[in-house]
Amino acid sequence: MVGFTLFVPMKPQPKERPRLSRGHTFTPPKTVAAEKWIRAHFKREFPDKLPIEGVAIGVDITAYFLRPKSRVKLKEKFHTIRPDADNIFKITDSLNGIAWADDCLIAELHVCKLYCDTLEEQGLLIICEALC
Repeated sequence: MVGFTLFVPMKPQPKERPRLSRGHTFTPPKTVAAEKWIRAHFKREFPDKLPIEGVAIGVDITAYFLRPKSRVKLKEKFHTIRPDADNIFKITDSLNGIAWADDCLIAELHVCKLYCDTLEEQGLLIICEALC
């Protein structure tokens, strides 16, 4: 079976833009740490899984953000403030070469940002499946 379902317990971290310092570009430390955490969690959950190759895949990402105390009474379902959904997806570049051979295989994508009520629920739910 091609595909997987992975929940990564973490505060959803967007992929930040590369920074320039003294003529060199570097990836911000928060992004590096988030990518390492996602990669390590994938390897721990699927130690023998080979990267998906040669087939179009669909990826569904749900980012669960802890509801701030100021919004508890509102009971909003969707997280409509920063970070942007497209930057949440970009953090999955960390799965290139271990979950899928390259992210060019992703032909369908869905990203949703929701609130959750406990720290245990906060994280990224990544569902990947073959499209054909």
